[in-house]
Amino acid sequence: MLRVIAGIVVGLALSGCATDTGRQALGYGDYAGYTCEQLGQEAVRLMRATTNRSEHLLVDDRAERDTAMRQLAVVKRASADKSC
Repeated sequence: MLRVIAGIVVGLALSGCATDTGRQALGYGDYAGYTCEQLGQEAVRLMRATTNRSEHLLVDDRAERDTAMRQLAVVKRASADKSC
């Protein structure tokens, strides 16, 4: 299931959707300590944030979008490293 979620997350990351993560961006070191279940939950959270604003990419949202896209990539990498 987590591989499916990771695939969806990657698809959303590549689709260029806008997002508002609503909190500070985490790095790989933060996600490396997560369990596979936590990584899956984080991927779903980011995916939902991404789809919530997919219709409108405002100039002010670009920094948040870019941050969320980087977070999605880091979550994917951490999931792969843990063989989730």
